[in-house]
Order: sequence, then structure tokens, then C-alpha cells
Amino acid sequence: MGSIDTFRGWALRRLTEEFGEPKVLKVERDALYRWVLHRAHGLSVYLTLDSPELPDMAHLLISDPSSQAIEPIASRSMRTKEELEAVIKLIHRQWNGTAER
Repeated sequence: MGSIDTFRGWALRRLTEEFGEPKVLKVERDALYRWVLHRAHGLSVYLTLDSPELPDMAHLLISDPSSQAIEPIASRSMRTKEELEAVIKLIHRQWNGTAER
């Protein structure tokens, strides 16, 4: 897994604490990480931590096929622990069906 000495590495560990072990896709500089958050009604939320070439930030794609939004894929770039914690809360609300639409 990514280096804990980078923000991206810290974010990876924090996301793993919240959502379990990700699937790992090795790439040139490190890896991409993907979580599948299953729902009872069958449509899952997908999280992808990408951009290993940017260790001082965490870039997360949130894909939700059941989203009512025009764009069912959201992108979040985070550079602070506070930003990451806010995104984690948003993901939990969306996953559990309580996000504002």
C-alpha cells in the first residue's frame, strides 16, 4: 500500500479503515485502489483512489449508478485531513441513501 509518509498514503489508510480492504491495480508509480460499497437494493457505490503521481493530495472518484444527479460520477480532490473526513461523511450518507438529492 501507499506510503504513510504522504497525504495520499494517509488517505488510503483512512479510507481502508472506513470501507475495508480495497482491490488494488498496480500502475507505474504505485497503485489505484477501488472499493465497492454494496447496498441492499443491489446498486453499489464505487470509490476509486487514483493519481499516485500526486502524493500530496488524494483524488477520489465516487461512482453511483443509482444517483439522481445529472452526473453519476463525482470527483473530489483533498489536501487536508478535514477535507477527507468531510468526504467520508458524504460517502456514508450517499451509500446509506440519506444524501440530499
